[in-house]
Amino acid sequence: MEGLAEIVAFLAILVALTALWLVSDVVKKAEGRHKRIMDSRLKAMTRALEEAGQGLGAVAGEVADLKKEVKALARDRDESRRTIAALETRLADLQAVVDTIDGGAAGQRRHAPLSGRSVQ
Repeated sequence: MEGLAEIVAFLAILVALTALWLVSDVVKKAEGRHKRIMDSRLKAMTRALEEAGQGLGAVAGEVADLKKEVKALARDRDESRRTIAALETRLADLQAVVDTIDGGAAGQRRHAPLSGRSVQ
């Protein structure tokens, strides 16, 4: 009986090792499938993130360009306002000169017309 117990123990160990080998093989296959799935998903996500990063970089560049344009427009606006103010001042000065000339010419006409004829 001792020999039979040893044979049964040996067969039990052999069955257990075979079961472990089969389980490890199944686990390796499952891990391989999961790894492939995860790798493909990670690659897709990585590409999407890279494209998003490039898009954000382009948007950031556009925002910087727009900021520069806004600053340039603000400078141009301020310069235009100064130019308009200067032109208004010049116009007022010229209007004063014209008013002075008109006032003098009107006074001359009342007294003596330039053509020598009387004004009717």
